[in-house]
Amino acid sequence: MTQQNNVIGLTGATGFIGGFILSELLDQKHKINVLIRDRKKLESQIGNKIKEVCILSGSLEDKDAVEKLCKGSGIIIHCAAKVGDWGSPEEYELTNIQGTHELLKSCRIHKIQQFIYMSSMAVYGLGTFSNI
Repeated sequence: MTQQNNVIGLTGATGFIGGFILSELLDQKHKINVLIRDRKKLESQIGNKIKEVCILSGSLEDKDAVEKLCKGSGIIIHCAAKVGDWGSPEEYELTNIQGTHELLKSCRIHKIQQFIYMSSMAVYGLGTFSNI
């Protein structure tokens, strides 16, 4: 896979925000590379349109998969995150901080034109948000 400036790389395509973004990108006929952990979940979300995306299996913790995503894309939309209130703090840090850091490093190496970072209040967990 060679880098193409008109190809959009998407993380978190099977999540709430990423799923809506993927659907819109498909409707607009964009070329899309997706980094996903669960192909069956993606298939259930987009059905036959799965043929219209380039699927890269892996996660943000997988440096090779992140590298392939950036190498084959001109724009990255980053929606992947560990959310919810289960799991150790180390798991959240591995995905949300270290994974994003590795993605940004790969974007720099591959001279990604644009990096769009999506998030939600869910990454802060349950509780009050007076310090945000």
